[in-house]
Amino acid sequence: MAAMAPSSSSPSLPARLPRRAHARLLGRKAPPASAPRPLLLSFPGLRAPAAQQRSAECQFGEDDGEEEEEYGYDGEEDDDEDEVEEEMDVEAMEEEARGAAADLAERLARELHIDDDVREKRKNIRESVSKHIPDSLLPKVAIIGRPNVGKSALFNRLVGGNRAIVVDEPGVTRDRLYGRSYWGDQEFMVIDTGGVITLSKSQAGVMEELAVTTTVGMDGIPLATREAAIARMPSMIEKQAVAAVDEAAVILFVVDGQAGLVAADIEISDWLRRNYSDKCVILAVNKCESPRKGQMQALDFWSLGFSPLPISAITGTGTGDLLDLVCAELRKFEGLDGVEEEKNKVPAIAIVGRPNVGKSSILNALVGEDRTIVSPVSGTTRDAIDTEFSTADGEKYKLIDTAGIRRRAAVVSAGSTTESLSVKRAFRAIRRSDVVALVIEAMACVTEQDYKIAERIEKEGKACVIVVNKWDTIPNKNHESTTHYEQDVREKLRILDWAPIVYCSATNGTSVEKIISAAALVEKERSRRLGTSILNQVVREAIAFKPPPRTRGGKRGRVYYTTQAAVGPPTFVLFVNDAKLFSDTYRRYMEKKLRSDAGFPGTPIRLLWRSRRRPDKRGKSADSKLQSPGAPSRMVVAA
Repeated sequence: MAAMAPSSSSPSLPARLPRRAHARLLGRKAPPASAPRPLLLSFPGLRAPAAQQRSAECQFGEDDGEEEEEYGYDGEEDDDEDEVEEEMDVEAMEEEARGAAADLAERLARELHIDDDVREKRKNIRESVSKHIPDSLLPKVAIIGRPNVGKSALFNRLVGGNRAIVVDEPGVTRDRLYGRSYWGDQEFMVIDTGGVITLSKSQAGVMEELAVTTTVGMDGIPLATREAAIARMPSMIEKQAVAAVDEAAVILFVVDGQAGLVAADIEISDWLRRNYSDKCVILAVNKCESPRKGQMQALDFWSLGFSPLPISAITGTGTGDLLDLVCAELRKFEGLDGVEEEKNKVPAIAIVGRPNVGKSSILNALVGEDRTIVSPVSGTTRDAIDTEFSTADGEKYKLIDTAGIRRRAAVVSAGSTTESLSVKRAFRAIRRSDVVALVIEAMACVTEQDYKIAERIEKEGKACVIVVNKWDTIPNKNHESTTHYEQDVREKLRILDWAPIVYCSATNGTSVEKIISAAALVEKERSRRLGTSILNQVVREAIAFKPPPRTRGGKRGRVYYTTQAAVGPPTFVLFVNDAKLFSDTYRRYMEKKLRSDAGFPGTPIRLLWRSRRRPDKRGKSADSKLQSPGAPSRMVVAA
């Protein structure tokens, strides 16, 4: 049949219409003439699926008939959505999104509460308003003495926080522990050291002196190796103390006023006079709580050749006079007037994991020195050890070595106060870090405790790098070994399936530098902010590829606006018509699409869904609210 001629009342439509004309014919709000065409996002190693690219093309005119079906538009609902978009107050939603992100962070902090004392909070406030001079340029004050004289208690008193573990037993401190101290306008670094054992002792005496265990966490280690490690422990602790004294400008020689003068004090004083006569040595007689009795207790120590100063690290008696003497000596050295402050924050990398997985070995391999004691003895590291580290290209990082984290039930059953405090400091190290290196042992692969630690990292919102240490112990490796091993790790650590994996061997230094490279990448991703226009485009394309399912009543969830409310970790807020219309399955889909299209490898991301009611006819908009105040958010685990 011949085609009918078009009448004047019914003009024919061309095959392809401009976007504005096509939108007007469909009765929808026309996009501006200068609206950009879709951006096909390109990130290293990431590419949007072909189906998604096709949906983005059809959105802008490739197949206008299919666009209605993809987005699920159906007349009345579309008009309601346009009305909401016209009435949206973007500034108000941005402010609301920032408030929601802050509320979420505060709630998670309460759930992961760690007992921080008041002094630590005051110290953090003081550091936030002070000049931040690099630690390596500050003058140093070393605290030295025999075991159990109160060195760590004095260290905590000087740095103004509960940094060092203080327990009424000898040999708790083993590695060097650094902390900043302030007195007036003088700023300096204080170094806590382990007790120096100069007297020859039997193996049983050393074990009792240092509270060393040869059973916990040492399964499979030969008895001869255990005994050799125990015998070397005093010399390794003394080596750390000597390194602290070598770099210090002032030495605080601490003795016990209640115990009186002992042979070990005499040997240490002779050693200081022989080797460090060019340095200022201040003799602090600790545990002198009473000023009157303190003068009597200090009389016994005049024979050491130094002027004794009675103090009490617990009550603070005499510490003001001690700091006056320290600062008077430090002012004799070169000033720091010409030193430039660090303008950029130094990223902190916490090295965590189970006991005996090689955390301290990794730290020593990275810094190129024996910064911490490495031993097969379980629980060798106790404090969280901070170390500044600079790469070959000048980038600065703060490495934090932590104690091994055992299962809570094992820690409680052991009844060790020292281990309990060590675990708390490891959790604090995770909180104050930017990137966490989760170290697992290659032969053991992922254990239940590794998963528990991974859960803590994800809840804290920290970027993460999974480090498989002792990779050289895997026998008969080939090209497929890494692939199969990675599949096993991803299967057992699904909560961190977005984290990169680094294989290394700390004992021979193989591939340890890759840890820093991976940490630098994920730290940048954790602080990256995605543009609002690109973010909303990614969400629109995800909805176009898979629209939200309808309910039995015919309702369908709609996303009005999406914004990034915070970084560290990246937090996104989606304003929707009703958050209840988005199932958990669809929320996981949106999280995966956001990660696959926008990147963010190595860092968790958080999504908040906010219900926003349609404005009424008088122009008033109902308040937004969270769908579930108890659990409005879920950390992304998609790769």
